[in-house]
Order: sequence, then structure tokens, then C-alpha cells
Amino acid sequence: KIKSIIQYFAFDHASLKWTVPILFVFEIALGLLMIRKVAYTEIDWIAYMQEVEGFMNGERDYLNLRGDTGPLVYPAGFVYCFSFLRWITNEGKNILLAQHIFLGIYLLNQVIVWLIYIKTKSTPPWVLILLCLSKRIHSIFMLRCFNDCIAMLLVYISIYFLLNRRHIISSIFFSLAISIKMNILLFFPGFLLLLVKAEGAWFTLFLIILIIIIQIILAIPFLITFPKSYLIKAFEFSRVFSFEWTVNFRFLGEEIFISKQLANILLISHLLILLLFAFKWCSYEGGLFKFITSVWG
Repeated sequence: KIKSIIQYFAFDHASLKWTVPILFVFEIALGLLMIRKVAYTEIDWIAYMQEVEGFMNGERDYLNLRGDTGPLVYPAGFVYCFSFLRWITNEGKNILLAQHIFLGIYLLNQVIVWLIYIKTKSTPPWVLILLCLSKRIHSIFMLRCFNDCIAMLLVYISIYFLLNRRHIISSIFFSLAISIKMNILLFFPGFLLLLVKAEGAWFTLFLIILIIIIQIILAIPFLITFPKSYLIKAFEFSRVFSFEWTVNFRFLGEEIFISKQLANILLISHLLILLLFAFKWCSYEGGLFKFITSVWG
């Protein structure tokens, strides 16, 4: 009997009506425990607060918006979100309140990710348990309060609507995610391919225009005053990352890490891998070139 119960909760999707509420309560308790017992680590929060302070005081030149870690390098959506967080947390001083807000963001993020897994039915229910055990993800949300948390929540919402073939809503949330942090553009090749497969070239072009329009609307206060400054800093593709914050490439040493050669190698490798997967993803349509021909034919 015990074996059948374990099998039911581990492999039967019908068990999710019990598993998901239990995991949600577990996540609430774990999150509150972490906030209470584990020390908050300051990395970017103060810099975020400093960067949006100028905006709240009337500054619209992105070159003049900066914090201890350097100039503001995130798009307009970031400015609005963290201006609100600065306001509600007493100019960013109430870290405890900020942590609880990010716990709420984390819980919503988890629910959306669970819904994605449930919708695809590509994994057994026991996998959802693993999603609750990541020390790093809990830390990023509750102990760091990074802007990545908001950006990824919006991306997952976009993916959820994409799975439900609500492509306009999905594109709106995808654009909102980009407005928080530019690295969301790394999702764009796969997102674009799925849109083209589902809607064809012309409607996909409409959705791309919609994504761009949302970016323009959000950036209006900056584009009508100092457009060049905004475009240069909010979407700074040439930015060199600081070696002190790297984890995965620390073994290379600072000289190699900040070199132009490494940046070019990584970019070319990324594009080649995307191309390789594009052939795989389009195999059902007879290959990448046949797919491209059929789309524009």
C-alpha cells in the first residue's frame, strides 16, 4: 500500500491536486524561515536604489543615473519597478519588507513554473519537488533581491501564455521582461521560432512590432529628453562585465575574461549552437532551409 501511494504521488499527474498545495505551503514556510534565520547579503540592492533615486528626483539622462556599482544599464521597466520598491521600502532602507516582497515574487514564479510543467506533462510529478530545493534560486530571490527575479517571472508568464497559444499576451509579457533586463533577449531566437511555427511570418512580424512598441512606450520619458543616452546605456551590447562578479569563468583569470577575443569566441559559439539546434527544431518541417522557404514562400 505504501508503495502504491509513493508511485501515485511520484508518477500520477492526478496527484498534483494534492502535491501542488502541499509544495506551496512548504515554500511559504521555507521562505519565511530563510528570511528570519539566514543573513541578507548586500550585492546590488543599494545600487538599484541609488540608480532610481535620480529618476524619482526628476533626472531623465541615463548617463547621470548611477549607483555604487556604476551607471544604470537596465531598460525603463527596471526603473519603474525599483522606483516603486524604493518608495514602498522607505527609500530602500526597509530590507526586511523588500525580502518579503521578493518572497511573494518567488512564490508566484514557482506557481507559474509548476503550471508550465503541468501543462507540458513532459515530466513526472516528483520533478516539481526538485524545483523547491534549489539553494541558489531561494538565495537570489529572498537573500539578494536581484532584478533577475522580476525579469524571469515575466518570461515564465510569457512562456505559459505561449503554451496556451495566447501569442499576443505572451509577446506583451516577453517585452515587459526585456524592459527589466536586456539579457532576456537570449530567449528571443527560440521565442521567435515558436511564433513563426505557430502563426507564420506576417503575424510574427506584427508581434515583433508590438514588442518594440511596448519598449518605446515604456521609454518615452527618456526618449523625448535624452534618447541617445537611453539607447546607449539601457541596451549596451558592448559592455564589459566585471571579473569580480563572475562565477563560471573565474578559472580563466581577469585578463582573459575581459578580452575581446573571449567575447567573440562566446558570441560565435552561441550563434553556432543556435544554428545547430535550429536544424533540429525544424526537422519536422524537413529541415531549416525548407522551413524558411515554406514560411516566406
